[in-house]
Amino acid sequence: MSPEMQPSEIRTRLDEIVRRRNQIVHEGDYERKERPRRARTTPISLGQAQADIDFVAQLVDAIHGVI
Repeated sequence: MSPEMQPSEIRTRLDEIVRRRNQIVHEGDYERKERPRRARTTPISLGQAQADIDFVAQLVDAIHGVI
């Protein structure tokens, strides 16, 4: 992977992506609030979405390189 990452860094980044995915799938991407007055979705920028996609693609490529 470029730049090289430690296993703990990879695990942390992947955990963040999985948490976000679960939020989208299980909560409809709405922010959790105890006493909501208005429903709000969790914001994400195009740049962050693209960075996550690039990270997962690099990770898959790195795994394929090992197997």
